[in-house]
Amino acid sequence: MLFIVPFILFACSGGNNNGDSGATLQSISIYSPNSLLHLNTSEQVIATGIYSNGTTQNITTSVTWSSSNSSALSVSNASNNQGVVSAITAGSNILIAKVFKYNL
Repeated sequence: MLFIVPFILFACSGGNNNGDSGATLQSISIYSPNSLLHLNTSEQVIATGIYSNGTTQNITTSVTWSSSNSSALSVSNASNNQGVVSAITAGSNILIAKVFKYNL
């Protein structure tokens, strides 16, 4: 029997600066190769920051990742493993990336 864990991507930002440019983070885009994972599989998701000056930057290692249903889908915040999602059990989920603790 094949089980899959669907998940929705959701991002929040809190005005993080893009280096010395003075640009502020306006939104976060999350990319996943798949929106469905087979049980007991993992994949890397990527968070891209979109800044007020129009630039983008990979911020995968700068966000705090969380899952709305961590019993079905875990997401790592461990060093060198940030943004790796793993399907544990069947169920739906929302994957969240936050910068600081502020939501837009």
